[in-house]
Amino acid sequence: RQSRLKKGDLVFFHTAGIGKISHVGIYDGNGKFIHAPGKGKDVKRTSLDNRYFKKSTQARRLTFNSNVIHVTTSIFWRASRGVI
Repeated sequence: RQSRLKKGDLVFFHTAGIGKISHVGIYDGNGKFIHAPGKGKDVKRTSLDNRYFKKSTQARRLTFNSNVIHVTTSIFWRASRGVI
């Protein structure tokens, strides 16, 4: 659920097909994320409800403890073809 996202969570997009991560951004709050839309393009802020990115989205949270990075299990998943 999008409501579980916190600022700084990584959001992954499967725009090239289910199961393949093709894009990643950083959640910025209020349903938006920061990302570089393509090589040589400026970083921008986009809504998670954007039609292109709404196809399939997954999010994970990174936490740091004693110089170790911990990755949470999936905290959010949305797929246009049903729940995965």
